[in-house]
Amino acid sequence: MRIVDQDNNGRQNQSQIPQRLLIVFALILLTSLSAAQGSTNGGTSDSESTEASSPVLYHVTFTGLIRLVGNEPFTRLVISTVEGVDYIIEDPYREQYHDLQGTWVEAAGVVRESEVYAGHDKLIGVERWFTPDKLEPLPEHTPRIHPALEHPPEV
Repeated sequence: MRIVDQDNNGRQNQSQIPQRLLIVFALILLTSLSAAQGSTNGGTSDSESTEASSPVLYHVTFTGLIRLVGNEPFTRLVISTVEGVDYIIEDPYREQYHDLQGTWVEAAGVVRESEVYAGHDKLIGVERWFTPDKLEPLPEHTPRIHPALEHPPEV
């Protein structure tokens, strides 16, 4: 397809219109790419909403019960306090303490706390990720077995 234009003197100019279209198209493309990049890096999309606020770090010492929560393959090893606070054990330490499920422990370490959002602005909770400095089983608390499993049914 050939685009033909006439200049002020009535002569045909074949190159200016395609150049103009090319420039307009390039500007539109750059604008849309810039807007898309701004929404993924600077905006608060659903997947990045948990990282929008900077996490709070603090040191803590507490007593709690080690439990495995969630469904496979999305399980987490947590330490639950008597007050109902769950501290998620960070992944590098998960395997090390996996065998202590059901055990009461004295724990000390650093907590990384961050808010969890649904969508752009609906706060649904706070996650507390725990990096242990010390995690010792308490001698007076032994691993517990569910009462129904202590005495298996006779066959």
